[in-house]
Amino acid sequence: MATTPTRAAWAGLAFLYVIWGAGYPAAEVMLESIPPLLGMAARTLAAGTVLLAIALLRRRATHLGASPSELGWAVVVGMLLVFTNGLIVVGMGEVPAGTAALIVGSMPLWIVVLQSIGGRRASALDAIGVAIGFGGLALLVAPGGMEGGAPIASIALIVTATALQAGGTLTAQRVPLPADPLTTVAVGMIAAALCMSLLGFALGEASDLASARLAPSAVLAWLFLAGPVALGGYLTFIWLLRRMPAMTVSTYAYVNPVIALLLAWALLGHVVTGATLLGAALILAAVAFVLARSARAGRPASRARQVARVTARGPRSAPGSC
Repeated sequence: MATTPTRAAWAGLAFLYVIWGAGYPAAEVMLESIPPLLGMAARTLAAGTVLLAIALLRRRATHLGASPSELGWAVVVGMLLVFTNGLIVVGMGEVPAGTAALIVGSMPLWIVVLQSIGGRRASALDAIGVAIGFGGLALLVAPGGMEGGAPIASIALIVTATALQAGGTLTAQRVPLPADPLTTVAVGMIAAALCMSLLGFALGEASDLASARLAPSAVLAWLFLAGPVALGGYLTFIWLLRRMPAMTVSTYAYVNPVIALLLAWALLGHVVTGATLLGAALILAAVAFVLARSARAGRPASRARQVARVTARGPRSAPGSC
């Protein structure tokens, strides 16, 4: 159970804000010479393998300590929450990093929508919050809403991946998963990495990679995504959930996009338009509103909150980062 946060916990949360926000600009840099699916597959496989080794060493065991059913559901959840990150990076070939981060940041709004489709009627205030958030999203992706515009197919891919991540969150709340959070995350990451690899090979990314001249900046960005963003981010997230209130940890959902937008502007020279700022403000305000109402109502609307609620028994979801 989370206790009164210490200075170390606050420092860890600040690290999570920066590192997961920085993942979006880093992914854009990686794409300069590394194809999206194979690049994300290698990064995810490397981080997932290390997490699995840590889980086994911590338990001093050579087996996963989970039933076939639990492992199967961990794979399903991993596909919905992690494989979709590969799709997001594919879309980022045409969509600026800051814009992509803001679209992904709307995920809690999709949870409300999917819950309503599933039979849980949203309150009027929730509906207003979702409408405001999607209004900001529409403003963001409309012509003139982002630097240089972007093909509708790339935007739709990122939006679809975000909705699938919301579905993964809801799925994870309802299915049996391994008792150890690290095992759940690691198994999901490894399965997602293998599927990203298969899709990448099918789309010809191997030949693209073989003929590409790897830029040092792209290699450094990949290392950053594999180490600090994936491995460091997931370990910090799980550590924080035992040391801080879940609602506090879940603030990454609307701080990360701000960090991503600022870093893309400062480091990559992206132009931030007035429409982008207004759209971002509407999306982030709506997400904050929905998360706050979720906390008061005692129902999960974010991956962070749901993982924390069952930390002692094992997670029901795992966060994603670019």
